[in-house]
Amino acid sequence: LILKDGIVYLIELTGRVGANCLPELVQIFFGIEYYKQGIEYVKERTDSTFFVFSDDVEAAQKMLSPLAEKMQFVKYKGQDTLSDFFLMSQCNDFIMANSSYSWWAQYLGKKKEIVISPKKWNRFNECKDIYMDEWVLI
Repeated sequence: LILKDGIVYLIELTGRVGANCLPELVQIFFGIEYYKQGIEYVKERTDSTFFVFSDDVEAAQKMLSPLAEKMQFVKYKGQDTLSDFFLMSQCNDFIMANSSYSWWAQYLGKKKEIVISPKKWNRFNECKDIYMDEWVLI
């Protein structure tokens, strides 16, 4: 954890891999470029540790480890999703996947300084009602 002005700064970064990545599904999988842009945006503004929550930690590590030195990987525990959800909600900033789990964790937790979201949530529409004015859309 990095201390800045006496405050612990944490970044939540949700990596979606696995079945949700199949191209025939409505969901869009955001590859390395989305996360790279989000990480760079956050790194320019804060010196924080990135906590990556993923259903496939090995794949997330391969894809994301080169993008930031201070990165911790958290595997979803399945039976303990409420604890994972709580940990996500306590992060100061978010680079979120296009998932309702990630959306609610950022919304219900403490106030976020930076929230980065995909511009397009799914293959068919922009879902403009889910975005908040202060979010950064990539």
